[in-house]
Amino acid sequence: MFCIFESGEKELIQLKNVEKIYQTENGSVHALNDVSLEINEGEIFGIIGYSGAGKSTLIRLINLLEKPTSGTISIGDRQLTDLSDRQLREERRTIGMIFQHFNLLWSRTVAENIAFPLELTKIKKKQKEKRIADLIRMVGLEGKESAYPSQLSGGQKQRVGIARALANNPRVLLCDEATSALDPKTTDSILSLLLEINKSLGLTIVLITHEMSVIQKICSKVAVLDKGKIVEEGAVNDVFAHPKQPITQEFVGAHAANKVKHSGDTLAISDWTRVRIRSVDARLIQRHLSSLFGREHLLVRVLETYAVQDGSAEETIVAIQGPAEEIDSALSGVKSDGLETEVIHAYV
Repeated sequence: MFCIFESGEKELIQLKNVEKIYQTENGSVHALNDVSLEINEGEIFGIIGYSGAGKSTLIRLINLLEKPTSGTISIGDRQLTDLSDRQLREERRTIGMIFQHFNLLWSRTVAENIAFPLELTKIKKKQKEKRIADLIRMVGLEGKESAYPSQLSGGQKQRVGIARALANNPRVLLCDEATSALDPKTTDSILSLLLEINKSLGLTIVLITHEMSVIQKICSKVAVLDKGKIVEEGAVNDVFAHPKQPITQEFVGAHAANKVKHSGDTLAISDWTRVRIRSVDARLIQRHLSSLFGREHLLVRVLETYAVQDGSAEETIVAIQGPAEEIDSALSGVKSDGLETEVIHAYV
């Protein structure tokens, strides 16, 4: 049976001064450099970075599929880097993992794929059958028990991967670019499933991605990884509302630009100034948006509106095109009414 878990602020995963160096024909490659992280029990923790930043290496270090060159990795009160091979195999049963390309066994049915991790345990047949049925129901694959991976959509394959990762009742779920091979609609459904699992089971989820929208949808905290180093870290809304590092500012700008690109406009993305507006009063934002829309020399598009996770404020990201002096004048009016504004991309 699945249990409901109420998460607290208890630390579960800790990486301390972790370094990973690969030896190649061309010399040493520093994949990770002095990485330290603390992830609390019950959190959905996102790690974002571009290709080559070291994300996949980092997530594989958490379950020691990769061993660090130096530093320590702990889950709960167990320091994984000190465990014997046998102890490590046992500990890995408490850590589930899902992958970008699903990694299913193509000669096995949905039920048989989910059952695979249970084959090395002493669980009784009836308990195993019930466990598989519970997992199939949890991930929404009723009626697909006897289907093979080749008969499933991408989203269904990933649901099988999630069910398989949950088979041994893990306390940690690692997601290695789990939605990168999926279309946007399917991505949303998988993220919703992960959020539901997190809330119902209290499962700690570590999710790596190169997509800011994925982080914003379900993560409570985020670390930004660049060239093997964590350059920025904190609550998602704080990090992306006030990005300090150029790489984080680039993620924020690219996300907003993508919103413009898909809004149906034919104007060049580089011609838009993008602004974040925040207020504790959503009606105040709407009033000023109406004022912006009414300005004769400005073209304004709302890219995204969302409440911060603690519900204390609302943020809206807008794209504005027009003369610089008109934009400055409009934003001065917004600021004078006590709203917080931040230009996240200025067109020069």
